[in-house]
This record gives sequence, structure tokens and C-alpha cells, in this order.
Amino acid sequence: MDKEVETIVERTIRHTRAILTISPDRWDHARRGMLTIRDSLAARAPGHPALERLTAFVRAEDRWRAGWRDARRP
Repeated sequence: MDKEVETIVERTIRHTRAILTISPDRWDHARRGMLTIRDSLAARAPGHPALERLTAFVRAEDRWRAGWRDARRP
């Protein structure tokens, strides 16, 4: 199960980066999907270290996008 969780997290992050490269405006949808995946994995493998990596990715994107939105305000 450990390797499966790591694989799912890695693929989720890679896929999200690809989507955001093509369409950065999709962050809200991607974020919701990533958190759903995280919650599902946490139910099957609570406390797995890869879950923290997924959460850290979401937090980093949230911080970056918050700064980006603030920079665009007049």
C-alpha cells in the first residue's frame, strides 16, 4: 500500500502541474480534486508521509497564487 500511495501522490502532482501549465485558471478545480484524493488516501493509509507532500504542494500553490492575485490588483 505504501508504494501505491506514493505513486498516486506523484501522479496527482505531475498531472496537476501539467494542467496548470496549460490552463492556470483551473487551480480551484485542481485544488478541490487534490484534496479529495488526499482525503481518500488518508482514509486508507492514515499518516502516510506522501500525504504531507500532497498537502504541502497545495499550500505552496495557494501561497503563490495569493501573491500573484495581490500583485495584479491596481
